[in-house]
Amino acid sequence: MLVLRVLRGLRRLLLTVLPSHAAQAWWSLAWLKAYELTKEPLYLRQAHAIYEYLLRNSWDASACGGGCWWSSSKTYKNSITNALWLALTGALHATSLEPAAAKQLAELSGGRPFESLSLARESWAWIEQSGLRRGAEGLFLDGLSSAQCNASYGNDPDANVTWTCAIHVDRPARAVAVRLLMRLAAVDSAQITKV
Repeated sequence: MLVLRVLRGLRRLLLTVLPSHAAQAWWSLAWLKAYELTKEPLYLRQAHAIYEYLLRNSWDASACGGGCWWSSSKTYKNSITNALWLALTGALHATSLEPAAAKQLAELSGGRPFESLSLARESWAWIEQSGLRRGAEGLFLDGLSSAQCNASYGNDPDANVTWTCAIHVDRPARAVAVRLLMRLAAVDSAQITKV
């Protein structure tokens, strides 16, 4: 229980200091990892609660055709927040394949079967069409300005910032996420290397 109190305290502190949707997605992934290791239902509830918050407050199809807002100010859609949303929806889908988790997620979803795979697909499609990813180079722009839904290069418009975007997805989500991403991106499995 001490670990749980420390994690909750850290989450409150980080969300106060770093109130970005990206920080919240990181926490949801951390709760999922804790659930994977312990099968403690509380951890899955925490991950699901953050997921629901992000679904209501970050994902927005009405601006720029989709994507997640970086923060509640809703002025910027950046690569890392959207990559984390993709990882979170994929990881939740993988977790929902376990019978005990599926039952709990259905209860948390108002009695209906939990489903996040379509959100993962929609997220990937949006990332691909948004212009965040620079072709086959594997680099991502920092984000999109919401006013024009075009490339924003960080604080300095002349900086032309690009980032390599890598999110680590643990077992058992890794195998499902890799297969999903390969299907969505039509990537040859020989191009994927272990890190």
